[in-house]
Amino acid sequence: MVDIFRRSEEVAPIVVEAINIGAKAVRMQEGVINEEAASLAKGAGLLVVMDRCILKEHRKLQK
Repeated sequence: MVDIFRRSEEVAPIVVEAINIGAKAVRMQEGVINEEAASLAKGAGLLVVMDRCILKEHRKLQK
């Protein structure tokens, strides 16, 4: 998984790198939204998680 902590406009080149290295997934931190990059990743078969915080999602599962 490639974990992306960059501004939304900087995500596309990182997604391209993720595809090129054979990553299985990309995750964009909460507040990071790039629909074009997400579509590119999905088209290459990657799982995409966008605009989510791992800690907050983990806490939801603990309840």
